[in-house]
Formats: sequence, structure tokens, C-alpha cells
Amino acid sequence: MSVKWISINIIIIGGIMSKKSIYFKALLVFLFLSAGVVQGRQKTPWKGTLEIDKGIRVIKNPAEPLYGDIKLDLQEELSIGSKSSAEYAFHLISDVKSDNQGNIYIADTKNLRVQKFDSNGKYIKTLGKGVDKFQQPSKIEIDKTSENIFIRASLQDIEIFDGKDQYKNGVHLKKNPTRGDFVVGYPTVITYFRPIDSDHVMAILGVEYHYKNSRVIRSIFRLDSNSNPKSLSKEYLHYALVDDGYGGWDATGTDFEPDLYLAKIDEKSYICGYSKEYELNVFDSEGKILYRIKKNSSRPIFTKEERKRFRLDPVPEFKAYFYNLLTDSKGRIYVQRNITKGFLNAVQENTNREVDIFSKDGYFLYTSTLPPNTCEIKDGFLYAYSVSGASGLESVKRQKIKNWDNINERIDQ
Repeated sequence: MSVKWISINIIIIGGIMSKKSIYFKALLVFLFLSAGVVQGRQKTPWKGTLEIDKGIRVIKNPAEPLYGDIKLDLQEELSIGSKSSAEYAFHLISDVKSDNQGNIYIADTKNLRVQKFDSNGKYIKTLGKGVDKFQQPSKIEIDKTSENIFIRASLQDIEIFDGKDQYKNGVHLKKNPTRGDFVVGYPTVITYFRPIDSDHVMAILGVEYHYKNSRVIRSIFRLDSNSNPKSLSKEYLHYALVDDGYGGWDATGTDFEPDLYLAKIDEKSYICGYSKEYELNVFDSEGKILYRIKKNSSRPIFTKEERKRFRLDPVPEFKAYFYNLLTDSKGRIYVQRNITKGFLNAVQENTNREVDIFSKDGYFLYTSTLPPNTCEIKDGFLYAYSVSGASGLESVKRQKIKNWDNINERIDQ
């Protein structure tokens, strides 16, 4: 029933019945209430398509989001960082995560430690002291069920602490995988990882192969402390390697090359994407693909001005579609579409992140922007780190998302 139809019927009925009639007044009330209900239920149709490809559900999204652009209404609630106290003085923050109690863990990379604070920002403890391989703590993940804390302590090591912050064990890459006639020239490195349970992680490993085909490869593996890496995906090319003429190899790249990214949706599913294509795969802990997300999008190109910045270095025609994946506590997916140009430390990034926001089920809901260095979006709060250009003070911010409950996820097909 449309509002227009109701209005026409009111006019017709009004001509037949007296306005003083109690029945007429009751009918008017009913029709106007019906109009309000109809207006409240007006649908916003999704314009994509659903397909089945080799038994896998594929959500093919249009170029435009269902609900347009959304601005997160952020209000700063907490700031951690000070040069007047050793516990609060950071040197190259690389990551921030919170646990089930709201405690905050900060990867203080060049100070070789992870600092723990309570939900009010009070210092509690330092993690990493006495751990041999705690050389470059840069990524933190917390298993929601066991509350174990996983810390990438170097490029090849993940150290595991229990829920009481006591060192438990670690995931250490002991050898490099080989394949066919490829020879591994440099160690395998862990780029991204997410916990599976108290002892296992899903991780992206990067391998540099030298010999007939010199290149850097990314693949997804399942890792634990007692077994060899178990491959769960095919190999993805990151960038090529060239002979430098002096017996070594140089990586050729612009920082805009496609790469493989990984995030965790919930306790049973993960999402990865190779940014040469706007395609995301959602899979379980054994690597089985559950569904696939696509978006109709033109691949970004290098402008003439951007090409000038690289001078004589080779520049490809196209950039990657995206540069990171992030999920929030409701399983929504944030696909980061931009990065800062140039070679800067991560803590120096000052550019807002343009993102596409998808529902947990893979529908393109919004475009938005996130603050620089956003690390976690959880239970209506956003955690990020920053550096003051004037003082050089590094700090962690917790901001409340005031419109968190107003983010619409309803899909009408």
C-alpha cells in the first residue's frame, strides 16, 4: 500500500461520508497510521547479484554502497602517552589491541616491549622481558576464548602469553619451504596473522624465491609450535626481484603493489584478499572457502604527478585495489583503499584511511574514513595511535563511536 493510494482513498471517502461521522474519523486515524508504517518500511533495494560458482556463494556488489557515505561520530575518551614516565614513553608504536576486560596492549617496537594498561589508562605490566626472541614486537592479537595474547616478536616468531600475561610458548619458523626448482634466498617472514585457538594461528607467510623465477610470494598457512606450516592457499605474487649486478637481489616496487591481506571475522571464519583483484574470500580454520565477496570497481591508476615522484624507477600502469583489511566486533569488514605515499615509519602516517564497509555477509554498505593508524574497532570504540608533529609524543587514543548503533546493516533483495 503506497502513501499516494491512501491519500486518494481519503479524498474519495471524504466525499461520501460526513466529516462528523465517528466512523470516518476512525478510518482517517487508521489510514494515517498505516501510511506511517508503510513509510517506515520503505526498502532500500540492493542492486548486486548472488551467484554460485563451483559450489561457492559469490556476492557481487555494485560500485556504489547501499547506504552511501557514513561519518563515524568519534569522541576521544582516553589518551595514553607521556614523555615524563618510562612506562608511558613509546618509541615507534606499531599496534594496539584490547582484551575482554578492556585492558589495552600497546606494541612499543623500538623499546622491545608490549605495555599493558587497564581500561582507565593506568600502567599494569610490561610483556616481553626475558623472552629471547622478543626483538621487534609489532603485531598483537588476542584469542577471545582462551584470552591468550599472541605477539609477533620478530619477522619469524610469534610469542604466546596466557590470560595472566605469563609467557607460554611460541610459534617459531624453523625452516623455509621450498618448491620445485625454486631456491629460497631469504628467510620466510610472517606478515599478518590471526589466532585460531589457544595454540594455533592463521598467518600469511612471505617467501623470496631465487633462481629461475626471482620473486616474492605470499601464501596463507596454518601454524602452531609443534608442526611444520600447513599451506591453505595458492601462492600470490607480491613483487619481482632483479639481479643488482653485484651478486645480490633488489626488490622493485612502489609501495602500491598488490599484496595478500588477512583479518578475522568471528571465532569460526577469516577473510583474506589479494589486492590485484577486488575479491575477498571468507574461509574456515581449515582453509575451506565459505563464500566470496566481489565489488564492481575500476582499478586505480598512477597519475602523471605520481609517476614523477618515482623518477627513473619503473612504475606499473595500475595500483592495487586496496591496502589492508580490518574487521570490527560485529564482523563488519573494512577494506582500506588508500595509503600515504612515500617511505615513512608507520607511526608518522597522518592520512585518514578511506574504507569500503561490508556487512559480515558480504554486502557493500557504506564508504567512510578512519583515523590514521586505526588498529581496532570493538564494542563501539575505536583504538588508534598517533604522533604529535610538534613534540614527537607518541600516544594511543580510545574514541567512542557515538553513532555505533545507527550503522544500518539491513539488506532488502
